[in-house]
Amino acid sequence: MIEKLRRNSFDSRDTMVFSELALGYLANLIYDSSKRIPGEIFDTYSKVYYKAIEEFSNKKCKLNGIQIDTFFHQKNVENAIREYLMNPDKLDCSNVLIQEFFEVFSEEDFSREDADLILNSFFVIIDAEIEKEPELRDYLILNLAKRTDKTVQEISQTVQEIKEVVNESKADQSRKELDADFEKSLEKYLNKILDEEGKNGISDVYTELSAREILPITLKFRDRENNKPQEFEVLELVEKEEKLIISGESGSGKTTTLRWLNYILAKSYLEGKSENVPLYIELNSYIAEERFIKEPFDAYVTMKAKGKGISEETLRTILKGKATILLDGFDLLSPTDEFYPHDKISNFITDYNNCRFVISSRPGFFESIKSSFKVSELEELTDEKIGIFINRRISNKELANTLKDKIFKNQQLKSILSNPMMLYIAIKVAMEQKDKAGDLLPSNRSKLYEAFISTLFSHQEKKGKYLCADRTQIENSLTDLYFKLQCRNEVSCKYSEALKFVKRSSEDPLFRKISPQVILEDCFKLGILNRNDNYVSYGIHQSFQEYFAAIKLKELFESGFDVSEAFNHPKWEEVVIFASEMLDSDSIDEFVDSMISKDELFLASKCVNNASEKTKEKLCALLADKIDSRYRLDKINSIKSLERIGVTGISIVIEVLENEDSDVRMSAAAALGKICTVKHKKQLEDLLKSDNEFSVNTAFEILYDIEKEERSKVVLFNDEKFLKT
Repeated sequence: MIEKLRRNSFDSRDTMVFSELALGYLANLIYDSSKRIPGEIFDTYSKVYYKAIEEFSNKKCKLNGIQIDTFFHQKNVENAIREYLMNPDKLDCSNVLIQEFFEVFSEEDFSREDADLILNSFFVIIDAEIEKEPELRDYLILNLAKRTDKTVQEISQTVQEIKEVVNESKADQSRKELDADFEKSLEKYLNKILDEEGKNGISDVYTELSAREILPITLKFRDRENNKPQEFEVLELVEKEEKLIISGESGSGKTTTLRWLNYILAKSYLEGKSENVPLYIELNSYIAEERFIKEPFDAYVTMKAKGKGISEETLRTILKGKATILLDGFDLLSPTDEFYPHDKISNFITDYNNCRFVISSRPGFFESIKSSFKVSELEELTDEKIGIFINRRISNKELANTLKDKIFKNQQLKSILSNPMMLYIAIKVAMEQKDKAGDLLPSNRSKLYEAFISTLFSHQEKKGKYLCADRTQIENSLTDLYFKLQCRNEVSCKYSEALKFVKRSSEDPLFRKISPQVILEDCFKLGILNRNDNYVSYGIHQSFQEYFAAIKLKELFESGFDVSEAFNHPKWEEVVIFASEMLDSDSIDEFVDSMISKDELFLASKCVNNASEKTKEKLCALLADKIDSRYRLDKINSIKSLERIGVTGISIVIEVLENEDSDVRMSAAAALGKICTVKHKKQLEDLLKSDNEFSVNTAFEILYDIEKEERSKVVLFNDEKFLKT
């Protein structure tokens, strides 16, 4: 409707429509005067009237009969028409009609030529009809004289009503056009998500993770029986909660899960199963973007949305309540003296409280928003999910079965590879090593990363895309760059800064001199670094930054530097653990001792695998003292730490089975279930003689599981002929 009104001229069909309107008006006058008009005239013109209305209703005109009727029935218009009937002077009458026309209809919608065309049609028709029936003139003059008795107030009200009708009509059309544009833009954006998924194939290989709800401390200690954490599949939890934090350790699958959710929710919207539009926002470059320091978080969201093909207009619409916003990497943000990203995001969440939010973060970094969110923690992969994960990524069934067998037979390896990122790396390494002599997988996490990085270099060679810089030169550059970023609590920097960080390696006299730009380009080819516009950030996964930073931390420690400052910084925990795995037997005890001296016992328990038995016993004794703490959290963390240390602390954990706190007892039982093997049957059988019922039940359950596992290894049939039948 509005589109035609905005035209500067009318075509012949428009002229016809307005002619019919004029004829309808004339017939309407006749119809109103039906008692005074002779029957034969009335019959003729009543038919003309109905025909005009019928034809008009079949036209897609922008003004309806009521609107044009109202215009012709204004007092000044009717007076002008009556004067014209009494003394035909088209110019005088036309001037009045034009003036009144633009009192009702805007000059933005109609030009002067449009108005002349409409009104001339009226004069042509009325003159033609009076010429056919001359006596019609007198009846029309008489009827118009009566109609002008309307009050000015009634006419003004009618004029106002028609203006409102026209304006409503414009607004309605504008809304329809906006809605159409919105849906078209939205469909294009969502289909792009599906297209990208088709290239990456995330839905084909993604193993949906489980997550358990984490209860607030205030609830946790209030009711011990009815507040046990519940476990859900991730999608189920996302659909249940309007504001959800998905928490998990490094490599637990947070980013992959959010990207998978982005695809699933986009597909669901396009299929009409959901009204919420997903919007995935990575936070890894937020703090590095200086332009957003003084801007609200909205500006960053707008920039990211624009990069995905979402206009500001479309974004505003979906933020009114039709969005599920997926914010990935809340733990990557660190405040500075002039930039408080957590506060800005909190304000954004408050401003768009009607949207749904899913935020991913490592534990311990979301306290500022925790109160308004339900917190969940991703669970480790079960044996079943490890199998599904491997089967979806390895088409070679023999290799897949060999890898599963190796993992399930090695408890230490299985504990490492129950982490999705580590399992992904292990699969890539196994596929590379399958045709080579030697072990399929290293059992150390840092060695797995080292082996995986080797696969990246070998893939470049296989593709014939040779690198310009030496491998050692590239790795040294990454070590310097990532250590600098880690020291700054950042995961990205400007490209110009990155060039400065790798300059030392580019000028290393041991290698051919090469420009920093070329070294960075090699890193981008390998995928270990990523470039987005003028910014450089980690590639593949954040843990690769921590791995290379750990190489530098190890070098500093071995050179005699005091690195203990890193022990109590939450963002350095993974770096410290990586470094502990890289140290040789002569250095690891000293490294762990330096943590113990700083009372970082829980961190030390994560780094003690390669330490001597003496160091492990020392740490276990200190953890035993922590179990006597008045705080339940200290007790539970101590039990988890003893579980990591393994066999050395088993006797201490057994003693905890008699603790008066039920949560502490349950933690001890769970730890024993993971530590104990067939080698500990004697200790467990001794527990069966205990007077403590909980200890007896725990020992019985663990012994049952051990014997069940042992029985499962027995070959039932050796007769090959029997097996074939």
